Amino acid sequence: MILLVAEFTAPIMAILFLDKLIKNREEIKANPKKLYLGLRLIILLVASIAISPDSFVDLSSQKELAKIQGAGANASAAFQVQDQIEQYRADIVSESAWGSFKYLFAASVLLFLFLFGKIKKEILIAGIGTLIMIDLWIVDKTYLNNEEGKGRSTSGTKYTNWLKPIKQLIPYEPSAVDQAILQREISEKPELAGLIQKRIDNYKKENKSRLDNRRVFDLQFSELMDQTHYRVLNTSDRLDQDVRVPFFHKSLGGYHGAKMKKYQELVDFYLAIEHYQVRQAFAQAGQEYVQGMLPSLKITNLLDAKYIIGPDNTGKSPELLIQNPYAYGNAWFVKSIQEVENADSAMISLGTNDLRSVAVIEKINMEGISNSTFQNSPEDFIRLTDYDPNKLSYEYSAKSDQFAVFSEIYYKPGWKAFVNGEEVDFNKVDYTLRGMSVAAGSGTIIFVFEPFSYQLGRTLVWISSILLLLFLGYMLYSRFKKE
Repeated sequence: MILLVAEFTAPIMAILFLDKLIKNREEIKANPKKLYLGLRLIILLVASIAISPDSFVDLSSQKELAKIQGAGANASAAFQVQDQIEQYRADIVSESAWGSFKYLFAASVLLFLFLFGKIKKEILIAGIGTLIMIDLWIVDKTYLNNEEGKGRSTSGTKYTNWLKPIKQLIPYEPSAVDQAILQREISEKPELAGLIQKRIDNYKKENKSRLDNRRVFDLQFSELMDQTHYRVLNTSDRLDQDVRVPFFHKSLGGYHGAKMKKYQELVDFYLAIEHYQVRQAFAQAGQEYVQGMLPSLKITNLLDAKYIIGPDNTGKSPELLIQNPYAYGNAWFVKSIQEVENADSAMISLGTNDLRSVAVIEKINMEGISNSTFQNSPEDFIRLTDYDPNKLSYEYSAKSDQFAVFSEIYYKPGWKAFVNGEEVDFNKVDYTLRGMSVAAGSGTIIFVFEPFSYQLGRTLVWISSILLLLFLGYMLYSRFKKE
C-alpha cells in the first residue's frame, strides 16, 4: 500500500513544479540556484542507483535466504545460484536507471528552452506529456502484451507472459478434492446433476463457441454454489491466504483486505488454532486421527464446515478430504441461553460450552428474550432453503417456543428479519452469529438486506435523473422556440 503513496505524490509534486515554473518563469530565471540544485540531486540519485543498485533495492528476500540455509549439503550450489539471481536483478535495476537518463536529459532540455524563452508553454507541456507517454508505453509493453506467442526471450522482450482470456476469467481448475465434494453433493441431492447439465446446455445455446474445460468447471461449481449451502475448511493453505477453495466453495477462509472485525476476532481467538491443530494432525498423524478430533472442533462446527481438506502425510495425493458429520448446519435450535456480562466473557464462554445446545448472549443483546431454557422435540427442525448474499430463507417447525441460532455473521444495519411475513427482531449470539426467538408452529424465516441509505440513494438518483432530463428538455425547447 505504501507504494501507492509514492505513485500518487511524485506525479503531483511534478505537476506543481511545472505549474510554478510556468507561472513564475522570470523569477526562477533570475535566481535559478534552487532549480540547479534540484536537478543535480535528481541526477546524483539516478546515477547512484545505476552504479550501485543493491544500495537502494533489496535484491533478495528472507524467504529465499531461508531456503538456501535449509538446503543442507547443497547450500554451496544454492548460494552460487542466488548470487547469479541477485546479479541479474542488479543488472535490470541498473539498466532501468541508465535508461531514465534519456528522459531526464530530454526533459531538462525542454525545461531550459522554456526558461530562456525559446519555446512556449504549450510546447513544454506537450513535450513533457509525450515523454511520459513514451516511457509508460515502453515499460508497459515490456511486461504486458495481447498477442499469443509474443514476449518470449527470442522476441527481444524478456519479462512478458501470455495468458489466455479464459484463464484470466477462470484462474483455477478444480482439484481432486473439489471434484470429490461435487460428487458427494450430487449423491445427496441427485437433482443437482440435472440442474448442472441444464446450465451447461443454456450456455451452449447462448454461446456458439466451443466449450472450454475451464468454462465447464466454472458452470458446474457455480450451480453447485447456488444450489447447496455447505462450507469448507481448507487446512492445506493458510487460513487468510487461501484463494482456490473459495473460488469453488463457500469457505471459512480466504483473503480480503477489509476484514470483518468480529469474525476476525473469532478467527484469531479460536478458528486459527483449530486450523493449525487440524493441519498438524493431517501432516503428522493422518486422516483417522483427524476424524477423531472432529467433535472437539467447536468453532469449525459452529461455522458449519461440512468438509475439511488437509495435506496427505503419506504423500500419495496432494490433499485429503474428510466429511464432517459434527457440523451444526446452517441453523439449529438450542436448549438453553447463557447470559454473560460483556464481549470478553462471551468469547471465553465459547470455549467452555456445548455450542450446539447453548447460545451465549451478552447482556446488552438480551432484548426481547424472555426464556432461557427450551424443550427440543425430535420432530423440530429449521433449515436453510435459499441463499443469496442479500436474502436468506429458512423453513422451520417447532412444537414449542424455541431459540434458533443461524450460522451467519451478525450485522444489524440494513438487515431485516421476517417470520411468516411479519417483521421481528433478532439478536447477536455466540459473539458473532445471529439468533432469534421462534414461537411454536411452522413457517418461513427470511433475512433481507434492505438498508435505508440504499433505498434513499435509489430514490434520489431517479429524482435527479428526471430533473436533469426535464432541464435538458426545457433547454432544447427554449432554443428551438427562440430559433
